[in-house]
Amino acid sequence: VPDKVEEQHSLALDLWSKLVTNEKTDIYLRSSDGDAIPAHKLLLSFRSPVLAQLIETTNGVLTLEVTTQILKSLLQYMYTDRVDPLDSPQVLIRFADSLELPGLKSICERELIDSITPQNVASLLLVADTFNCELLKKACMGYCEDNPHSIVKTVAWKVMEKVNPGLFEEVCQK
Repeated sequence: VPDKVEEQHSLALDLWSKLVTNEKTDIYLRSSDGDAIPAHKLLLSFRSPVLAQLIETTNGVLTLEVTTQILKSLLQYMYTDRVDPLDSPQVLIRFADSLELPGLKSICERELIDSITPQNVASLLLVADTFNCELLKKACMGYCEDNPHSIVKTVAWKVMEKVNPGLFEEVCQK
């Protein structure tokens, strides 16, 4: 008997295939772009307490104020625990926070840590502070300590000083 190549099966792959094939979907998630993507109420409710509450009050179509791209990333995470590729982590982290998805928030946080530059460190500090992302905040603070001359010259720092003077002071004290 020749060796058989076994199919790869996992819970994540099986769930994802149900979403991709629209099998037994029972709700549509509509993006701000107007696209409606079918999904499964039960899975969404298990993954997010916020979505669970919203689903209870909807009659089959739930509109979320995010782009189709972000909505697809959200669904990929909810069905598989991954997001590939992660195109807009700053936007997705806000959405993950609002839907109480700490795992997705953590994925976005790690992606943002890997993308710190002099041009974005101030805005990433604001994101970290707003959404209680301690690892991101620590990484940004460390970046600021290591690169003090390159960051104070950006416009983003002037904006941060006005938007969140307490955070600005905290960074300057380090």
